[in-house]
Amino acid sequence: MRKIETPQEIAQKRTVTADALLSGSVDLRMYPHRHVAVVSHGNAAMSLTGVIAAVEYLCQWGWELVSLTNVGNNITMMCAVMRRTG
Repeated sequence: MRKIETPQEIAQKRTVTADALLSGSVDLRMYPHRHVAVVSHGNAAMSLTGVIAAVEYLCQWGWELVSLTNVGNNITMMCAVMRRTG
């Protein structure tokens, strides 16, 4: 069972999982910062698919992609840095 990410944890760590965004369990409308990192774990294809889907979702709500990369040498963890526009 996955741990639910609270708004306070997301704001403190400035990180949210793609799964939390795509499942609708997270609402970033009250997120206090301009940038957030969206991370996705899994095999390489699943990780990339998850983070790209979350990027597309956030783009609908006034966020834009700043960068997309794998974290460290671990190709099973992708990270997209997003910036709120406006």
